[in-house]
Amino acid sequence: MLGEQYAELKGKITSQRVLDAEGPSLETSVSVSGTMKGVKVQDLIAFVGMPTSEKGIIHGIGRGVIMVAGGEEPEMVTYTGEGIGRVSSAGNIKWCGSTFLESHPAIN
Repeated sequence: MLGEQYAELKGKITSQRVLDAEGPSLETSVSVSGTMKGVKVQDLIAFVGMPTSEKGIIHGIGRGVIMVAGGEEPEMVTYTGEGIGRVSSAGNIKWCGSTFLESHPAIN
């Protein structure tokens, strides 16, 4: 159903680095944990954010790995994503974009 919550995740930034000071562009790494559809997951994300020509708008491109500890063998999903972030007056960023996922067989 459209609008149904499927995940509850919390995380924190683990590192940031400047890739281009003139752009500028920043690489951010995030570690996230929680549940997706009731299954415990750990998510590691790395993305690059770059300002656009429009003030307060950021273009982001990222990659991630979701590790699922369900069943007998742990499973993994990798993904890439791209989106646009709008910076609020409080300094928070709300993102809208697309994510493409790829599942992988159980890890031995």
